[in-house]
Amino acid sequence: MDLVLNLLAITALFAGSVTDFRKHEVPYWISYSFLAGAIGIRLLNSIFTSNFSYLLDGLLGLAVFFCAAYLMYKSSQWGGGDVSAAMGIGAVTGLNSSAFVFFILLIFVGAVYGIIWSVYLAMRNKRIFAGTFRKEFMKSKSIFVFASVFLVISLLSFAAIEFAFAFLLSGLALLFLIAVSSYIFVKSVEKSCLIKKVKASQLTEGDWIIDEIRMKGKLIASPKYHGITMKQINALKNYRGKIQIKLGIPFLPAFLIAYVALIFLKEFILTLV
Repeated sequence: MDLVLNLLAITALFAGSVTDFRKHEVPYWISYSFLAGAIGIRLLNSIFTSNFSYLLDGLLGLAVFFCAAYLMYKSSQWGGGDVSAAMGIGAVTGLNSSAFVFFILLIFVGAVYGIIWSVYLAMRNKRIFAGTFRKEFMKSKSIFVFASVFLVISLLSFAAIEFAFAFLLSGLALLFLIAVSSYIFVKSVEKSCLIKKVKASQLTEGDWIIDEIRMKGKLIASPKYHGITMKQINALKNYRGKIQIKLGIPFLPAFLIAYVALIFLKEFILTLV
């Protein structure tokens, strides 16, 4: 039964990754089929074995993954497709060590994937990125200089204070400098590579709006909404101006990589934890 669930997860995540790459969206039929398939398989197994703990385990996994994914959605880090994919994975893994390992793998894979994708975008749009990076760097110049000076002082402290404390201080200073540099880089990529102007007819459900959109003084859509709805898109049919939207990084491939890694590395990771 685990083999069937694994095949379902890989198939759904692969199909979702392809559409996420091509269209920056995941069709509902993929998400719903994934979720319904996982729960359906667990339900059938529970009926035939008269052991409904198998179904309950899937439902608990779905609930926990939904809560975690919803927090990411509300913080505008994930889109609706990512949330539904996480729910499907929760239904597949259940609430056990597999879920725990998957979370660890997704954090690691997601971070590496995000960095690689951001570097790719920056290189592909290097002229626009370079100008934006200079502007963002100047905005954060003072804190960057502070972080750099803090690191230099921390390194010099090895000659004056206890090694362990100096090592800890230097590590914190380095992390602080990396965090500041990462913030400048990510903001630059976002503003130069992930902002796009489209016509109202080109909007799709879930798009993140940058500015408030009003028609005849009435507020139709706003950045405070987490993705534009079909109702709002229909209300904008006669809107003639261009609308700025924020594109997201196609993140579903990170789910696929993390899940494949779960299948092959679960036991190894559990020995390390």
